[in-house]
Amino acid sequence: AADAKRKADEKARLVVELGREATAEDAAIAEINRQIGELIEKRTAHEEKRNGALYRIEKGRPIVAKLQDEAQVLLEAAKQLPDPSPRIAGLRGQLAAVESRQAASIKRQQASEQLARLAHEKEHAEAEHAKLDLALTRLRDLRQNLLNDRSIGVPGLQIEAGELRLDGVSFKQASQAQKINVACALAFRRNSALKILRLDDAEHLDGANRELLLSLADRYGYQCFLTFVRDTDGLQVEIVEARR
Repeated sequence: AADAKRKADEKARLVVELGREATAEDAAIAEINRQIGELIEKRTAHEEKRNGALYRIEKGRPIVAKLQDEAQVLLEAAKQLPDPSPRIAGLRGQLAAVESRQAASIKRQQASEQLARLAHEKEHAEAEHAKLDLALTRLRDLRQNLLNDRSIGVPGLQIEAGELRLDGVSFKQASQAQKINVACALAFRRNSALKILRLDDAEHLDGANRELLLSLADRYGYQCFLTFVRDTDGLQVEIVEARR
């Protein structure tokens, strides 16, 4: 009885497993049937599209044949027409001439506009030049007359009509000694911190002018270094004190 019960239990388990397998197979069969249904639907749809395309093709065959006939007729008629190439070439030449004239007209218009602009700029430049020339003339007159009758601090040295004069005569006509005296007097008036005056070409000063120079240097507290050109050989150094 125990053995029979064990066999019965095994058979029962086998039945359960077979039931599970059968259920899985049923599900697989159902999925396959579903896929088959979808494929059938797609095939049906494609067949309907194919049939519709075949119908349209058959329906369009007469239209295509008619259009081909019309095209052949048009080709035959076109062969009877004269060659339009010479006329096309003539029209192209006329078009090129018109475009050339139009380009020349545009260039002339641009040149006229540029000429007018340049004329306006020229008028403006001439007005500015006149204005600046007037200002320059006034500045020159001001420069010539600004320091007229002003004292420079050196006796006899003044500016008249924009020219430096010494005792009423142009400074350019002054002697070398006079120029040296004026230069030294102006240097003394600067009152620099280093009170040393170096003077070249002192041989142009006579004794009176040299004494005047030394007295001016003594008055303003300057020490003078004078260089002379002499016919003697060698370098000579001479120290001279101003007369008091």
